[in-house]
Amino acid sequence: MEERLYKPGEFAKLLNVSVRTLHRWDKAGILVAHRSPTDRRYYTHWQYLDFRASRELKGEGTMTGQFFKLAIDGD
Repeated sequence: MEERLYKPGEFAKLLNVSVRTLHRWDKAGILVAHRSPTDRRYYTHWQYLDFRASRELKGEGTMTGQFFKLAIDGD
């Protein structure tokens, strides 16, 4: 069975963030995108599950902490 792959726009919708936020997280090393042979960004279903699990472990129903700071000011 092949792993589900997501384009940045699809992944952003799943996480309820903007594509720009995904790019910031990629650059900061928080949620690093994979790259295709043609240098296109993509994300895996495992990254989605990992992201959700980390939020659940922290008890975060919404974005807080480091993710929220990056989403707002990009630092």
